[in-house]
Amino acid sequence: MNICIATISSLNLSIKAQKALAAEKIFCKIVSLDPSMTKKGCAYGIEFSCSEERAVRKILYRAGISPSQFIQKEL
Repeated sequence: MNICIATISSLNLSIKAQKALAAEKIFCKIVSLDPSMTKKGCAYGIEFSCSEERAVRKILYRAGISPSQFIQKEL
């Protein structure tokens, strides 16, 4: 199973993203990131199943949230 992380600059935006995704029945969780993992040093992210990446991108776009990058990792 692959896990994706949308990197987000602040905890408040991460909470907003989590609420937007929950409203659309997409499970995610807020994760703290090592700033060296990301291009812009983002410290938070939203972790979700990579199979839902397309839907997540659309929902975040509609919510006005622009992740700086998407990271994929295998479990």
